[in-house]
Amino acid sequence: MITYVTSYYNEPEHLKYLLDNINLETFSKIIIVDDGSQIHPAYSVASQYSDLPLSLYRVKEDIGFNSHGCRNLAMKHVDTDWALLTDIDIHFGEGVCYDLRKRIDNAQRGMFFNFYRSHKEDWIGRASEAHNDFCIHVDDYQESGGYDEEFTPWHYGDRLFCDRLKSFLTKCTMPNIIIDRRLGREIQELTSIDIPVYDEENRIIWHPKMPLDKMKYLTELVGQRNENRNLWKRDTVNFEWEKLL
Repeated sequence: MITYVTSYYNEPEHLKYLLDNINLETFSKIIIVDDGSQIHPAYSVASQYSDLPLSLYRVKEDIGFNSHGCRNLAMKHVDTDWALLTDIDIHFGEGVCYDLRKRIDNAQRGMFFNFYRSHKEDWIGRASEAHNDFCIHVDDYQESGGYDEEFTPWHYGDRLFCDRLKSFLTKCTMPNIIIDRRLGREIQELTSIDIPVYDEENRIIWHPKMPLDKMKYLTELVGQRNENRNLWKRDTVNFEWEKLL
């Protein structure tokens, strides 16, 4: 009933953990989109799991932080009624999966489900509401028009897209905690780079710094789009991609 959707970028250990621990009672299909990994492509790991209901797509060029586009691409290929969209490092425990199945059994269009999110070494009091890990009916996602790919290669589009979802859907925050296995990474901005650089040793993502005029333009553009439903329908997946599995 639910397709598990995530993007991947040069993190084979997180991909292997996901595929070793995926809950097939809850997720009948898995779609992974490799966001142009050049160092550790996902295929070398994913191809070892031929027993899983797994599809793998790949963005042909590393165009920078493009998880928005990756999610749009995956959602064009979902053939179940519901899809869970999340990041590669997030763990959904057995209890979370069980509760999600029960919710979906009685759910209809017009609502989407999100969770509380915490780091594995944090105590429960530090859990916060996750805005970009959610389960949604595929038709509702398509109605929203999908993520705003203009924000590639920056991080800023997630919350604006979720604002659009909340404008016409009922958000249901489940009393479950999902675990961020990466323990978070510090984000630093540089004007000297064009695409993000991941420093795993020091747990830093070096992001290209968005010029203030560009940020103002994109924020106003998406804000106007959110307020005008006729603008939700537009071209997405504006990049080259291929299916590998």
